[in-house]
Amino acid sequence: MNYWWDGFAAGPDSPYAAMLLAMIALAERPERERAAWRAYFDHYVFRPNGHPLAHLPEERHGVLGPLAKGNYGRIRTLVMRMLRGA
Repeated sequence: MNYWWDGFAAGPDSPYAAMLLAMIALAERPERERAAWRAYFDHYVFRPNGHPLAHLPEERHGVLGPLAKGNYGRIRTLVMRMLRGA
């Protein structure tokens, strides 16, 4: 498996770790379900049409707001709790 190396994005929240988690969470789901998740990832993560909440003020973006404004920690805490089964 090849992937682009980003020396600044290492550890449990690296893109590679996210891809591995996506593989066990999504890869063997039915095609229609994978297609739906692909659409979610495109819309919320890859954002080919821009930010999904661009029509709202930034303070209303919640977890889709800038990571530097506290969302990084909130999202990471949520994911770690989910991975621990809490």
